[in-house]
Amino acid sequence: MKKITLTLSFFLAFLFANILSIAGVAYANAIVPPLPKIYIKTDGSIDPPTVPIQKNGNIYSLTDNITNYEIIIDCDNIVLDGKGFTLKGRSLYDYAITLRPRLGGPGRRNVTIMNMIITKFNMGIYAAYLTNCVVTSNTLECFNCIHFSPHCSNNQITNNNLIRPHGQGTCIWIWGSNNIISGNYFTQFRLGIEVFDGENNVISDNYFSDVEKPIELHEAIETTILKNNVVVRHEDTASTPTITPSPLPNPTASPELSPSPEPQGPEPFPTVLVIFSVASVVVGVVLLVYFKKRKH
Repeated sequence: MKKITLTLSFFLAFLFANILSIAGVAYANAIVPPLPKIYIKTDGSIDPPTVPIQKNGNIYSLTDNITNYEIIIDCDNIVLDGKGFTLKGRSLYDYAITLRPRLGGPGRRNVTIMNMIITKFNMGIYAAYLTNCVVTSNTLECFNCIHFSPHCSNNQITNNNLIRPHGQGTCIWIWGSNNIISGNYFTQFRLGIEVFDGENNVISDNYFSDVEKPIELHEAIETTILKNNVVVRHEDTASTPTITPSPLPNPTASPELSPSPEPQGPEPFPTVLVIFSVASVVVGVVLLVYFKKRKH
């Protein structure tokens, strides 16, 4: 009887632990539904066509602020010009702009992203296998601002204003060769620039304000680092000499429109899962009492 009781106890503990795990996953998925997507498709069309992005040849210009959308770029040889407008997310798990590589093929080529304010995203701009692309004159206020990985080459990240709104993210993470990171202004990150497994990258004329570790290299061969300026504002750390940084991008001010409604989450915890968990405990207790009575 002791063996039966012990086995049953272990079974119930295991069942209850799994119920809590499933409940947590279900709750996370329910409370953070994915954002809808705006696609710049392989044929150059915009989907959905009603969003405030105007196409003129190979130039795509925002005509208003965009709230609670992600942008997916599926074509080459274009310019995405924010015109000073804002792409705003929810500060959770979302990626503001993804330059999506071809299925089983190379990544995007000759894409420029400029003059945009990107805020409240986990990731600002993400790309893989990227070539000859430019990210310039943007303001990004994201947990992780720019992630180019893997095998991204001959790209330029220049004259951007990069701000960490919360947490301790990595501002720019790049894996590749012959990239230029120059003239950017970094504010309050754990790690400013991380370069991994590439060669002949150039990091120059950047300004780091209150960044724990401005630059970190991993297997990066012949990386050129010059004329970067660091200001440390922690009270317990001595400040390093600084010079006046280059002027920051100053996107044209735009009228703030009423944002789209924030996604509605579920009630504080899924009721069905709570009931199921309680019922499991009750059944376990009843079975334990039953077996104890049989023993006597």
